[in-house]
Amino acid sequence: MQDERQAAERYLETGTDDSFCELFEALYPRLRRYFALRGLELAAAEELAQNVMLIVYRKAATVRQAELFFGWLYRIARHELFHYRRQNKPAVETVELETMRAELEQRLHTGQAAATPVWDLLERMEQGQRDLLVLRFVEELSYDELALVFEIPVGTAKWRVHSARQKLTALIEEEQRQGRFGRIKR
Repeated sequence: MQDERQAAERYLETGTDDSFCELFEALYPRLRRYFALRGLELAAAEELAQNVMLIVYRKAATVRQAELFFGWLYRIARHELFHYRRQNKPAVETVELETMRAELEQRLHTGQAAATPVWDLLERMEQGQRDLLVLRFVEELSYDELALVFEIPVGTAKWRVHSARQKLTALIEEEQRQGRFGRIKR
């Protein structure tokens, strides 16, 4: 994450093609993963990641505060995902969850993110709560950046992350009571 932040700062400061190439190499895999984890085929995830990076190239000069770059980036990604889903909405959803999970795990080179028990619990949460937790704790976005992504006040972002964490904790504790989940150190 630190390398990505440094690449973003360099691009925002210099705006050179070389700094954009560095930024692209740092962010493209992350953006592709963001879209793949939301159920898109690999080709669609790659296309949307490229679209986001093209927008970054064209509009990075509009970013007034470098520390909010990642919030701005994921806001663009979220809008691209919504646009893609509106344009490619299937008549009937026919993909089974287990089939989609297996394909997702296969697409992710590490396979670790989708295969963890915590990810299974995250899948049981509402999409918005899951997105908040993933962006906050996996993608390491600040509360200011989350507020920008979801177009909400910072205080609301903090409250929603807190509420989502409480829900995830309750799910983990329930799994522990039923013996399906190991002990977690706090």
